[in-house]
Amino acid sequence: MKKLLILLLILIPNITFASWAPLKKNTTPEIQEVINYAWHISQDPAWILTLERESGFYPDAISQSNADGSRDYYICQLNSRYHWEFIKTKPNWKQQLHYCAEVYSRSGGKSFYGYFVRNTVKNRFIFFNN
Repeated sequence: MKKLLILLLILIPNITFASWAPLKKNTTPEIQEVINYAWHISQDPAWILTLERESGFYPDAISQSNADGSRDYYICQLNSRYHWEFIKTKPNWKQQLHYCAEVYSRSGGKSFYGYFVRNTVKNRFIFFNN
């Protein structure tokens, strides 16, 4: 027992909350699974909040028509005018997240409306690393 206690005391200071995905308050297990996977990809709170603002993490989200006739699809609301080749493949939510991560990375998040208003949804989550 004493050895176990010593081992725990050695390990506990090294435990970090940074790898824990944020928890979305009042959500379904399915949506939390999407959030967990998105966190696994990026561990970036800004990206998580951007995706929340874009679609609430709903993989099947499709917007109404935009002024130019285009529509926005999926978790990160990809515009059909710029991403139609990907959209028409009907990707699963994991494929969507990987593609979204690439687009987000290339633009620093600035190609997403949700990026600019992401802090309006921060209260919907519990972040363990902040």
